[in-house]
Amino acid sequence: MKKLTGTVLKFRAPTSEGVHDVEMQKGAQIVCMKADYNEVKIWAIANPKSKSMVKRKVAVVHTGKPAPKGFQYFNSFDSSPTLHIFLGGEVSVKAKTPKKAKGKIPARAKRSKSN
Repeated sequence: MKKLTGTVLKFRAPTSEGVHDVEMQKGAQIVCMKADYNEVKIWAIANPKSKSMVKRKVAVVHTGKPAPKGFQYFNSFDSSPTLHIFLGGEVSVKAKTPKKAKGKIPARAKRSKSN
């Protein structure tokens, strides 16, 4: 079994059918997904101080629907309907660049055309 190091962190989990992105620290190890105070959450072990964030692909499938290609089965969540959870890869999140301060830019004087 792989040794997990870091801090247990909690993330909001998708519940609608389809493929979703869940933003979390790069290399986070997902360990659990279940209900938490009427919301579905994902628990993962990660470094909370890491500035390197990724979008983790999470597929939610209802019973009777095909399993998504390229994803690994993680678990099933007992709800109505039952949700089957599949995990995909990580997609890098670009660092957010600070927006430039908005200020009034002086309007250019209109040049008159002389013939």
